[in-house]
Amino acid sequence: MRIKYHNLQLLLILMFFTVFSQNWKEDSLVVRHLLDTNGLQNVNVDDVVTMKDSTGRAKRITIAKFSSFNLLLPTIKKLDHLITINISNTNLATIPPEIGDLKYITVLDLYQNKLTSLPAEIGNLEEIRTMNIQQNELSYIPAEIGKLKKMYFFQFQKNKITSIPDEICNIDSLETIWANNNLISYIPENIGFIPAFHYIDLEYNKLKHVPNSLIPYGLDDVEMCYNDSLIFTEEQKAAWGVNDYDDYFNRICEADIEEEISKGQSKSSRISIKPYSILLFIENNNHVSCSVYNICGRKIETLINSALPKGTHTIPWNRNYYSSGIYFVRYSIGNYSYSVKAVVK
Repeated sequence: MRIKYHNLQLLLILMFFTVFSQNWKEDSLVVRHLLDTNGLQNVNVDDVVTMKDSTGRAKRITIAKFSSFNLLLPTIKKLDHLITINISNTNLATIPPEIGDLKYITVLDLYQNKLTSLPAEIGNLEEIRTMNIQQNELSYIPAEIGKLKKMYFFQFQKNKITSIPDEICNIDSLETIWANNNLISYIPENIGFIPAFHYIDLEYNKLKHVPNSLIPYGLDDVEMCYNDSLIFTEEQKAAWGVNDYDDYFNRICEADIEEEISKGQSKSSRISIKPYSILLFIENNNHVSCSVYNICGRKIETLINSALPKGTHTIPWNRNYYSSGIYFVRYSIGNYSYSVKAVVK
C-alpha cells in the first residue's frame, strides 16, 4: 500500500513538472519572438519575465530602456495570465488591440514611450487598478477608459491631451488623476462627484474653467498652477478664498515653489512636499535622484533617477500604501544632496 502511495506521489510530481515545463515553454517562445522582432536577441527571456505562477505561466513582463523596442506584437494576447505589463522608456509607438484580451491585467505601465494613441480595446482590461501612460505623445484618451471600473490611479501627464473624456466619471473607484503638463482645456463637469476621488493635478495646461464639483476639495487636492487663462467662478472664489488667478498664483504656486525647507537648502534648488507629489525646482540642467527612506534608513522606493532640464518638475509620490510614520525624502542634484522629513498620517 505504501509503495502505491509513493508511486502516486511521484506521478503527481511528474505531472506538475510536465505542466509547468509545457506552459513555460509556450510563454517563453512568445516572449522570445517579441524580443527578437525588436532586435533584442541578446536579452534573456528570464530577464523580461519577472514573475511566473506555480503552473509556469508568465505573470509579469518588464521591458525598459531598450531604444530598439518599438513594436508590441498581437501575439501578446497569448500571455493571457499576465497581471502586470511594464514597458517604459522605449520607442514603443503603438499598442495592438489584442491587449484587450489580457483579462487579468491589474497594472499597465507604459511610461515614457512614443505612443500616439490607445486602442479602444483598452477598455476591456476590467481588472486594471493602476495605469501609467505619462510622457508619451497622446492627443486624446479613448472614451472606453470609462469601462475600467476598478482603476483607482491614473497617470497621463506630459502628453498632448486636449480634454479629459466625460466617461472617466463612470469609474467610481478612481482616486487619483495625474493630468499635468498637457494641453487640456476641458474636464468633465461632474469629475468631483466620483465617489472615491480625492486628488487631481491639472498644472501646466490650457484650462479656462474648472467645474464647481471640485469646490469641496482643498487647494492641496486640486493643483491648478500655470493655467494662465483660468477664471474662477464666484462660488470658487468664496470657497477657496481667492480673488482671481493672479491672487491664486501668488498665494499657492509661488509659495509652494519658494517654500524654504531649511537653512541648508541649496540656492540652486527648492523642494516642496505636497500631498501626492514633490515639487522640485532646479536652476540648471542636471542629473536628479530622489528616493524615500523610512526612519530606520531603509530605502522604500526611488521616485526619480534621471537627467532633468532646468525648471520646476512635479514628481509623483503615491503614499496610499505607506504605513503612518516619519519618512525622509533624500534628493541629489549633481554633487549636492539633502534630506527632507515627511510625515505620513
